[in-house]
Amino acid sequence: MAETQLLIKEFPKTVARHCNRPKASISEIAETADLAMTERQDAERIGKQETRDFLKKQQATLDKLLGYYFVSSLSQEYPLISKELFTLKRYLAVRNGVIVRDDSEKTSVEDAETITIPLFAYTKLFTDHTVKLGESVHIGSRTQRTTRITAKLPGEITEDLRYAAKRALSFYHSILEQAYQEHAISDLLLHKELEKPELGALWIPTLSSLEVETEIKELPAALLRDPALVLTAMDRKYLIKTWDAQDDKRFERYLQQFSKKGLD
Repeated sequence: MAETQLLIKEFPKTVARHCNRPKASISEIAETADLAMTERQDAERIGKQETRDFLKKQQATLDKLLGYYFVSSLSQEYPLISKELFTLKRYLAVRNGVIVRDDSEKTSVEDAETITIPLFAYTKLFTDHTVKLGESVHIGSRTQRTTRITAKLPGEITEDLRYAAKRALSFYHSILEQAYQEHAISDLLLHKELEKPELGALWIPTLSSLEVETEIKELPAALLRDPALVLTAMDRKYLIKTWDAQDDKRFERYLQQFSKKGLD
């Protein structure tokens, strides 16, 4: 537990280690996009088969440049958080609804189930600020036990935070306004639906703030039978029925998880 507590204590340093400011020049990105757009337009005028592969590659390049443009522009004011930060994990050993071990490395604890959750919790702002971090499902002979881990964002959204949030949105829209003045970038934006920017909060929940919820359900009789009769058609398998077999290894949990009605 000591390592997790240290990460919480050094939260600003932990986040800072996973932030950076890309060094690419915004003007250089815009010029590169202009050149790539001109090459694509020239290829479109030719209209031959051999240019189609080039056009696909050129479009992919232009889409990347559009992404680079926004990253480079936004990171001038706000450091870019590495995607690696969101892959960091935290391992909780839970016994009878109580967390008995909390670590950043996976270790087994006798008579306890391990639930993996993100090290950093994230929630959208201006909601109830409660987020589900992870869960485990254990299916026994006649019951299913589900254990969920949730956390709630601590503190309140103060006026200072509201002002900072509005300022960030204003900065984003100023970049968007500038982007529409760039030749190639603006052409790309005309044909692209941008996701609405989202305000959120990122934090490492303390052990005491983690909520553990346990739910136990009785399994329907149909799920207490084995093995299963299946139909294979058009390279897909369909569950017909199950029947009792004393010697067969129970696998209802897999049938319950992987059989469903309708198309994917």
